[in-house]
Amino acid sequence: MSDSALSGLLSTVFGVQANSIGIGGLPAILFIKPQYWGIFAIIMVVDIVVAMVLIFLFHKTGFLTKTEEDGHAQETLKEASEGLVEPTVFTETTEVISPLAGQVKSLSQATDPVFSSGVMG
Repeated sequence: MSDSALSGLLSTVFGVQANSIGIGGLPAILFIKPQYWGIFAIIMVVDIVVAMVLIFLFHKTGFLTKTEEDGHAQETLKEASEGLVEPTVFTETTEVISPLAGQVKSLSQATDPVFSSGVMG
């Protein structure tokens, strides 16, 4: 989003004008007045480069990635699925009300092989 904000700022600073409001991003050049195509193309290249640099920096610094606590939670879930940890049993009951009629079936009974195998769902 910050690269798009920079592109908007640059478009305003250079006075880029469009014939109408249309699609954003690279296809937006179709709506830009022809005399501004060159500067708009440069601004789009800047947009793409800034996005790539930010992605690279976020990846290298670990910013907005899983933390060690997330990894611990994943390990606990794995241990629980392997039966190494006692599951927590809640004594409260919750009533779920649905506005639709139907049957509740286990995922393994799904007709779709992807869902029935447990890969999704």
